[in-house]
Amino acid sequence: MIGYYFGHASMVVRLVLIGAALSMIAVGWVTDLIGLSVAAALFLWQRRMVTPATLTHGRAD
Repeated sequence: MIGYYFGHASMVVRLVLIGAALSMIAVGWVTDLIGLSVAAALFLWQRRMVTPATLTHGRAD
């Protein structure tokens, strides 16, 4: 589905994920580490913010 990353992804989350993905394209372990850590941080943030209760009431940004 478009617009989801373990829950609804706002425009800010989408832009950050695009930046993380583009950083992982560049050669080097530092850029890969940056991209993976950004993705992991967003995952943990969404796990904390987006709960089943908030999803039943509509979109959780």
